Amino acid sequence: MVGFCLQGCVGFSSYDDLTVSIETLALFNQRRSADYKGEDWRGDWLFRRERLELIDTGLRKTKPDLIFFQELMARRGSPSDSDRNILMRGALQGYDWDYFPVRYWSDTQENEFHAVAFGLPIRSEEYTIELKRFWKLGADGGVTLSVIRLLGQRVLLFNTMAPSLMDDGRWYQDLDNALTEALKLKPTCLERVIIAGYLPLKFNSFWYNQFKSRFSLKDTAEGVCEVASDCYTASLDNEIFASASGNESPGQKDRILVHKNVRVFNSGAIFRSPKEVSDLKGKYGLKKIWPSLRYGWGALIQLPRCL
Repeated sequence: MVGFCLQGCVGFSSYDDLTVSIETLALFNQRRSADYKGEDWRGDWLFRRERLELIDTGLRKTKPDLIFFQELMARRGSPSDSDRNILMRGALQGYDWDYFPVRYWSDTQENEFHAVAFGLPIRSEEYTIELKRFWKLGADGGVTLSVIRLLGQRVLLFNTMAPSLMDDGRWYQDLDNALTEALKLKPTCLERVIIAGYLPLKFNSFWYNQFKSRFSLKDTAEGVCEVASDCYTASLDNEIFASASGNESPGQKDRILVHKNVRVFNSGAIFRSPKEVSDLKGKYGLKKIWPSLRYGWGALIQLPRCL
């Protein structure tokens, strides 16, 4: 028996008595080559640490309750070369973490993870060995499941990285299958499902809109992007993106999706401030150092409570 309903049912009776600030940020695995004839930033942890310093500064200002990370990296055999260890010693000290390995890069000896970090009163739910937590999407994409407890009720977190080459119909069906399977394994009402991460869209995508309709989802960016470029997370103003984008166009590529009954108080692009001075910026033909390849996205929400 499926423990959730997809259409036409009332899944909640009230709201949590607190708001939750949520953020998502891809930390950039530095695998995309720079459009610069000098050195390659692949595996360059000096460059990565400069960027993480900016990210840490942003986290100290926002202090999110919950943050989704994609492309979180760690070098094998070197605990100091670890995004998680660096952030745990800084702005995210005292946070709990749930992370899952998604890829190993042998040339730089780096592991890549999906991760979520969260502070009190959010708690992680224990997993059984049988619980599937990762679904591959396309050649290089994937979605990872994390299960948390907030005020005594379960919340399912889907950390998403779209594949670089997308067949919209195929990968939204794969994403649909992942959510459906996870909701059978860890039942909850759809009002307590959050999807965040790298979700680039083709304009008026039929498959995306069908996916949102099936799970009664909305984008937390709805209603706040009167000027579309204000919501871009992939922006040519960001020199790292401009250097590594290739043929990729700017746009809002990073999103937080929630149920249509979730209250969204504000949302917007985050981690947009560069570092003006750096000894490394000229190494890659940059005038400034930016936190990541793309900006992040943040939202302040209030979740319904399941019946």
